[in-house]
Amino acid sequence: LFPDKFRSVKERRLATGVQTPIGIFGVALGALLPAIIVTDYEAAGLYVLMAGVFIIIGLIVLGISIPGYRENQELIDRFLAKHGKEDRWSFFEALKNSLKLKSFVVFITTYTLYRCLVISIQASVPYVVEYVLAEGTIIQTILSAGFLIGALISSPLWVILAQKTNNNKRILLINSILLTIFTVPLFFFNSVPLMFLGLILWGAGLGGFWTMISPVLADVIDDSIVRFGKRDEGIY
Repeated sequence: LFPDKFRSVKERRLATGVQTPIGIFGVALGALLPAIIVTDYEAAGLYVLMAGVFIIIGLIVLGISIPGYRENQELIDRFLAKHGKEDRWSFFEALKNSLKLKSFVVFITTYTLYRCLVISIQASVPYVVEYVLAEGTIIQTILSAGFLIGALISSPLWVILAQKTNNNKRILLINSILLTIFTVPLFFFNSVPLMFLGLILWGAGLGGFWTMISPVLADVIDDSIVRFGKRDEGIY
């Protein structure tokens, strides 16, 4: 829906520039609330309470987001005008063709590694706080806020840079390199100030990569249309 709803490169960057801070706020909430609710790692009941709180928040946010994700009549008419039944690929045929697209293979590989890295870092924060830094849950909250601060501050700057360079893939590549570079020192930091500073820098790379995901994927879909002569966003 994203590449069809936002059709120009400038619109896509602007949309993701708005989308990313909202996503960062959601991640911040997801990182900060558990540390506030679960004050004792050994109390199983607190984990049940935390799950209930997040279920309620998730349902509320899902309800609020429905109008934005719903396709309007213009998008529906445009889709029906371009997709006849006789032109449709089967799922496996579409999948096979998508894997022939070099830009998509590179994107999905990079994105998979990115998700593995981000989830690993987020999941490691409680472990590092308890067993490496020997601190309480408040430090977990502070460290989680560190990379989110970096991401929140950097994401608008990366959008501006992308608009000036007009090269989404280059910005994504730069941030991939930054994420890799800033991950290495985190293995060696054993104090709260250093870890906090390191996570802010790591968050700067996270913000740039996060901001460029949708524009680059939209470019990949455009590439597929040029190569195969038809729009088939669903497989991507």
